[in-house]
Amino acid sequence: MSLNPDFHKRYHGIVRCTGYLVTMTRPDLAWSYSELRKYVQFPGLSHMEAAEHVLRHLRATWNETITYTRRNRRVNELWGWVDTDWAGDTDTHRSHTGYILLLNCDPISWKL
Repeated sequence: MSLNPDFHKRYHGIVRCTGYLVTMTRPDLAWSYSELRKYVQFPGLSHMEAAEHVLRHLRATWNETITYTRRNRRVNELWGWVDTDWAGDTDTHRSHTGYILLLNCDPISWKL
């Protein structure tokens, strides 16, 4: 199956930019990014629709923020959350793991 080069280039660009946003400022898009990047080599129309849905979400939430709060904070307190599943990806049966580490309620490291 040969892909339209413009279609492939657009899909690849959306996925690449989403990956940059996930790394720099939008960890909330990590799951969407991981799903979209599976199909970078051979995207179909449904994949492009999902990528464009992410763009619409970005347009609608550009001014929203993630706020982390915790009661009984102490100065220079390091804390975090972690979550995982077992074989949660229905396509590959791979597990997902994510964590976030915060120092004084500011995120310093995350992986989704």
